[in-house]
Amino acid sequence: TLAFLGSSEQGAGGSKFSPLEFLDLSDCALHDSSLRRLAEVFSKHGGPKFMRLQLGRNRISVQGFEAFRKALRAGCLPNLQTVDVEDQEGTGKEDEETVTRMAIKARQIVPWARENWR
Repeated sequence: TLAFLGSSEQGAGGSKFSPLEFLDLSDCALHDSSLRRLAEVFSKHGGPKFMRLQLGRNRISVQGFEAFRKALRAGCLPNLQTVDVEDQEGTGKEDEETVTRMAIKARQIVPWARENWR
């Protein structure tokens, strides 16, 4: 679980996520607070090979994506290329403005997560 990953120490080989390149959390009933917890886990453990995060069809708001970006340590995912946020529950196709705002927030996450990797 996210709580276990966030509280555990890194192994001798470095990040727990060193080999991870892709994570599909679509249809997992994630909400704003669980997304923030995911950011805390990535910030603590990093993900040097991580490239793609699928978050489609969950319950994440525009504010949740902004909180995710703010909680994510700059540079913790240096190879991140894509954050998919399509079809969040409560944002129907008719709510174009909200969908557009989510896509913009998702695009802002990528450079932030890649920035200043050490």
